Amino acid sequence: MPGRSGPGARQRARTPRSRRVGQAHGPAGRRVRPWRFSPFSAQNSLQASFAHRPPIDMTQRISQVQDRPPTCLPVEVLERRVAYYSEGDRISAVLYLPADASEQNPVPGVVLCHGFTGIKEIILPDYGRGFARAGIAALAFDYRGFGESEGSRGRLVARRQIEDIHNSVTFMETLAEVDPRCVGLWGTSYGAANAIVAAAADLRVRCVAAQVGFADGGRRMRERPPEETAPARALIEAERIQRVLTGQSTMVDPLQILNDADSTAFFSVARRELPQLAEPISMEFLESTSDHRPIAVVDALAGRPLLLVAAEFDSVTPASEFEALYAAAAEPKRLVVIPGIRHYEIYSGEPLERSIAESAGWFARYLSPVTAAA
Repeated sequence: MPGRSGPGARQRARTPRSRRVGQAHGPAGRRVRPWRFSPFSAQNSLQASFAHRPPIDMTQRISQVQDRPPTCLPVEVLERRVAYYSEGDRISAVLYLPADASEQNPVPGVVLCHGFTGIKEIILPDYGRGFARAGIAALAFDYRGFGESEGSRGRLVARRQIEDIHNSVTFMETLAEVDPRCVGLWGTSYGAANAIVAAAADLRVRCVAAQVGFADGGRRMRERPPEETAPARALIEAERIQRVLTGQSTMVDPLQILNDADSTAFFSVARRELPQLAEPISMEFLESTSDHRPIAVVDALAGRPLLLVAAEFDSVTPASEFEALYAAAAEPKRLVVIPGIRHYEIYSGEPLERSIAESAGWFARYLSPVTAAA
C-alpha cells in the first residue's frame, strides 16, 4: 500500500484512533485541511480497475455494514445502452437493471455521477452492477463533452455537469422499470460534489450517497497566504478575460492540472486502456472548481438522507473535507471513514466491496416505496 514508509508512515503515526476504526462519526473539532486540485490518486495495482471481477455477494455485504439480517436480493444484472438529451446534446449512457425489474415490479433508481474527466467505462461498471445486484437500477452516463456524449469537448464546468445530472434524473423517471418516487444520486470524487449540489436544488432526489469528495473547492485559494495563491488567481482572471474576448478557453492535458505523482501513475495506465482520457480539458475548470462549494448548500438536503464515505489516508480529497460536510449537514446522515486506504484504493478489493455495500445499503433503506411516500 502506498505510504507504509516515509512520509506516509509518519502520517499514520499521527492519525488518531477515531480515524482508524472506520466508524460513522462527526468531525468533533478537527481542523479542515485545504483541498487540492487533484481528484485522483494511484493504487497498488492500477490494472485492477479494468480487470474482470467476479460478482460481489451483495446480500452478505449489505448485511455486514447495515447490521441487519440478509434479505433475498436479485443477482442477475441486465445492461442496456441508452441515450437521451441534456440541453440539446445527446448523452450516452448504460443502464444497469436487476433482472426482475419490470413495469409491474419497478425498482429504485440511482444516477451515477463520475469524477474528474471520468467516463462510464471506468469505475462505474463495478458500482452499477453492484447496485443492480442489490435490487437498485443504476444509470452510468458520460457528461457532455466527454466519452461518447455530444457537446463541447473537454469543457469541465461544474454547473454544466450538474445540468446533466438533473436531465439524467428526468430520464430515469421515464423508465418503466424504475419507480419515479425512489430516485437517488451517487457520486465519487468530483462527482460527489456534483451529486450533493445537484440534489440540493432538485427535490426529486430522495437520497444521496457520496464518496471521496470535497466540501469546498475554493478553500485552498481562500485560506492560503495571498502570495502563494497569486499565480493561480492571475491565471483564473486571464482565462476569464480570454473567454469573454474570444469565446475560447485554453485547452490543456488533464495531467497539467493533475501533475502529482499519484495522478500521473494512475492515468499512465488508464490511458492505455481508454485513450480518450487523454483528451484536453479547458482551463475554465479552475475557476469553476474554486466556486464549487457543496458545504454552502448541503443544508438544503435537510430531511433527505446523506451518506458520506471517505478514505482515511486520502491526500487528494482529505477525509477532513467530508468531516466538515458532515458537521454542516442535517439528519439523517452518516459518515464512514474506510480505514487504511488512500483515495483511489476505494475502487478495488475489499474497499470497493465495502463502498458498494455502504451505498447499496443506504439506498435500500431510504429509497424504498414506503420511505419515499413518507
